[in-house]
Amino acid sequence: MDNLNFRDIGASDKNSLQHLASTCRVFGGNVCPRCGCDEICRIEGGNRRRCPECGYRFTLYSGRWLNEIHVSPSSWLWIIKFFEMELTATRISNETKISYPTILKAVTAIRRSIAAATAHGREFLRNPGASRHIPVFYSREGGGGETTAILTANRIKILDQLEQGYLICTDKDVRHDSLLCDGIWHGPADFGRGFPRFRTYLAHPTGARHFIMERLHKYHGVRDEMLPLYVLEMEYRYNNHGSQLFELLVENICRFVPGKYRGAMERKPASVK
Repeated sequence: MDNLNFRDIGASDKNSLQHLASTCRVFGGNVCPRCGCDEICRIEGGNRRRCPECGYRFTLYSGRWLNEIHVSPSSWLWIIKFFEMELTATRISNETKISYPTILKAVTAIRRSIAAATAHGREFLRNPGASRHIPVFYSREGGGGETTAILTANRIKILDQLEQGYLICTDKDVRHDSLLCDGIWHGPADFGRGFPRFRTYLAHPTGARHFIMERLHKYHGVRDEMLPLYVLEMEYRYNNHGSQLFELLVENICRFVPGKYRGAMERKPASVK
């Protein structure tokens, strides 16, 4: 979406709500997020809905990533737009005049919705913080030429599976040109001074790895448990470079949160009475 069209949509809450509502109807539909009933009744005099099967009352945002924070529809779209432009949470807070903690929750929700858009990202969301126990090897020169040796478990942590290979973190003093994990070679990735605790390795091609490194350099520090979300975001940006990224982000944020409400994921949408 170009800036001119976005300004028309984001100019008012009415236009913004219409855009979000139309996107929600496509990605998730008008179903009860609790039981999945598709015969939803609208409560008169408001935007709330009621499920005739289970009696649950909910709004357009219920069960979706949109419900992670409570801001106006136009504010949500501006947050997504600034995120698309790669502004930090601090900059977005200054531009929107919304508190930093709220913006931080919003951009985290966007990153989690990006993760939910890929199979390997959904696996991370199901088991956040889990370390994979997969042998990792490195090359070394021996008397008979180059050999491989296994890296000891206390010096390495595999944080997440990515589209290609894994996100591997090692002790700072572990310095190898590449590591072999699950049959895939991983090259070093320098994320900058904001990541002083470990060295990282990725299996992405050189162009993708430099794209990820360049963007993570602007962050002054990311908590260890959040690093996979940032890498998944950069991987998503690289794969969708040149696409309508704003629309993709809106689609992601309008989807139901995986596993939060079972019914919303099982039944197809119909209509609102």
